[in-house]
Amino acid sequence: MVACVLLAATALASAGRAQLLVHKAVAAGSAVVEKRPATVVYTVINVGDGVATDISLSDASMRSKKVDCNTTLPHKIEKLASGARYTLYVSVTPSKAGRLPNGLGKVTYRNGGKIKQEGFSNDLADKTVQSEKEHRKSHEYHAKEFFIYWCIAMGPILVPYMHKSSKEAASNKGK
Repeated sequence: MVACVLLAATALASAGRAQLLVHKAVAAGSAVVEKRPATVVYTVINVGDGVATDISLSDASMRSKKVDCNTTLPHKIEKLASGARYTLYVSVTPSKAGRLPNGLGKVTYRNGGKIKQEGFSNDLADKTVQSEKEHRKSHEYHAKEFFIYWCIAMGPILVPYMHKSSKEAASNKGK
């Protein structure tokens, strides 16, 4: 899918002009839990033939009251050569369970001169912020369930042994 978008964007880019794509995602392996930091990754790729200059990456959704963002946005990038990639890692701490604030990242840049262009990223509308309790329940060792399983599994082994032991003890008493 991403390859198709990159191929289409490359075909549309005019000769000698920059064409920026922005991808926004939660870092792999980064659980989104209330009051714990998670990492949002912005990747800016120049698929055009020219150099993009005076680049500014911003995201209004990261200024929401629902998250505490440790990185100052807009983030400035001096220039990005043709075929180059720039990755920005932003640590956010959601204040409560629910949905992450959805919104588009916005990139503005100069395309080889005075012409200023802008583009937008995808959003994170499908990302849910788990409560601490939900996260613990889904990721912690289940001791209670294991103990119940052990008791059920050991029943067929222990009951016959205990029955045999009590018969032997009774027969030894009678002798």
